[in-house]
Amino acid sequence: MLRKWQCEKCSKHFSSSSSLSRHCKRCLIDAPRPTRRKACEECCTSKSRCDERRPACGRCKLKGIHCHYVVPARASGDSDGSPVPDLVGANSLMTPPVDFAPFLDYSLTGTPGSTGHVTVDTHPMVRHVMRFIIRVFMSYPRMFARGQPPPFIHHTQLKGEVPESLSHSMAILSGLDNPELASILETSAKYEAYALLAKYETYNEVELLAAFQTYILYSIFLLFPTKERQTHTHRQDQNIMMGLQDMSLALMKSGLLLNAETQSIVPSWEAWIAVASKRRAIQASHTLMWAWSLHHKYPPFGCREVAFMPTPSPKSLWQARDDEEWKGHYSRWLEYWRNGGPHRLEELMLIKPGIEIDERTQRWLGEADEFGLLLMSQVNAID
Repeated sequence: MLRKWQCEKCSKHFSSSSSLSRHCKRCLIDAPRPTRRKACEECCTSKSRCDERRPACGRCKLKGIHCHYVVPARASGDSDGSPVPDLVGANSLMTPPVDFAPFLDYSLTGTPGSTGHVTVDTHPMVRHVMRFIIRVFMSYPRMFARGQPPPFIHHTQLKGEVPESLSHSMAILSGLDNPELASILETSAKYEAYALLAKYETYNEVELLAAFQTYILYSIFLLFPTKERQTHTHRQDQNIMMGLQDMSLALMKSGLLLNAETQSIVPSWEAWIAVASKRRAIQASHTLMWAWSLHHKYPPFGCREVAFMPTPSPKSLWQARDDEEWKGHYSRWLEYWRNGGPHRLEELMLIKPGIEIDERTQRWLGEADEFGLLLMSQVNAID
């Protein structure tokens, strides 16, 4: 059955998600994009290296020409007092949906790896990385049930008034240590996951984030069943995967960068926690879908839809216990990344085979937590 796809920016319809993906990259109606360029206009025009000094860079000073920057300089501490909206416009951060066209053409009745769908062979090292990632992800539901947040849920979300979807899933997943409850847990997880899919469009931003994090936990539990659960079907897998895609896109549209981040100033801790948690949840869902695709020998989609996003925040920022500790770490981190801006996921995708990596990625890796190391394990495993 032909599936219709629509651009939410200009309402144009397409017959495939790949066509929509190409269109979204060009469609800029009502979508002013925040600039990531930090070099001055003159250096950009001449395609010369800029040292980004203010008010005039070294090259412009040497040549005696006027130096002009698109984005004005801001202090690395607080803002100038003028109101700064937390999030960059959501439309400017929309990325094309994951291309699931291959899944739609395959048999829904075939078993994973059977002739019911087209299969692909992958290098043994890629399969090793895939299995490693799945094993780590499978530990997250049990970790969460014991009150320890997985690396895509911030520790402050489990303090005080815990969002309903997270608290409810913690109660359900607490039965994971009892094999006799396996069937009941699977039924409950399915019901709760489908309930989240039915309601997520009505949620506010905070509720949507918590619902998506909860859905990821249920997805991990349902996509990789244990021997005790015999009711698992491939059709169920595909429904879960489509749910991950839909909720991920909805979260993307709520905004994934803070204005303070684009201006190199310190945001509020609360605003940063929200946006950093969103990015980690989306990165986790894409990694999960990539691993599932390889596990079942489907042609894996790349994770380039999230290439524009910053790589996971450093361990010192993510694990800071309070606002004061976090602000101190963040100010030092801003200064550390003053040249060239924060590290981005697309930089991981450019790493070539071998043990050598570029200087910026070395710096990021030195700060990374376990989630960053998990993403790093995918380097050179993605075509």
